[in-house]
Amino acid sequence: MGYLLLLLLGIILFAFVTAMTKTSQNKARCEKLDTMISSIEGFNVSRTVSDLDNRYRFLVDNTSKRVCILANGKKYVCGFDKIINVEYIENGETISSKSTIRTIGGALAGSVLAGGVGAIVGGLSGKSKTTTNISTISVKVTLRDYTTPSINIVTFDCKWYTGNKPLDPNDIRCRTGVQNGKRIVDFISIIIDEVDRDRNEKDSLQNQVPKTEKSENSSLADEIKKLAELKEKGHITEDEFYSLKQNLLSAR
Repeated sequence: MGYLLLLLLGIILFAFVTAMTKTSQNKARCEKLDTMISSIEGFNVSRTVSDLDNRYRFLVDNTSKRVCILANGKKYVCGFDKIINVEYIENGETISSKSTIRTIGGALAGSVLAGGVGAIVGGLSGKSKTTTNISTISVKVTLRDYTTPSINIVTFDCKWYTGNKPLDPNDIRCRTGVQNGKRIVDFISIIIDEVDRDRNEKDSLQNQVPKTEKSENSSLADEIKKLAELKEKGHITEDEFYSLKQNLLSAR
């Protein structure tokens, strides 16, 4: 009886020490992430995605149009326009993907940005899939940056909890990882659509300017040509032609 009591006390003590250790580690990770965020000048957090254990954070600043990714102990901050593609990855396989409709040079994107099977450029697509157990959930963000061309945000890894044993999708820890991964993809998808829309509006305005100038220049040339014809036919003098021409030019 005494042996069983000691065993029970040992189990309770072990569970208590383990819980305190995890709490301490969680607090340390939280403080580290908070410090990294506070070091970003002028970053006003509008949206946040983070797990309870503070292993990663994804933040959006709608004011300065920037995102901040804290993952793998590193910090990355970039403008909305630097994001090319986002992928939701389950057990190492791309399930859905969203890409910008334009390349770095501004041309329409082709299949080079389509990503894995089931991805559609310019739209979020997904494959119907039923997974019995999940080992990892991650989000891959592809950027217009030669120094950091992509960032991988792991939102769930069974190694955090059970060693190498995959978890059932209904497990709260797994479900949280899935939900957070999809939330990050949703936010980035909205950002990509917003950037594409702004670029299209800007391109439309830029394309209208040359046409307007061309139309005005053509109209001015036609009017001067008519004056020249009147002068040649003797309907107006040289001085009158010069005076009328100057009036047209100054009016422009």
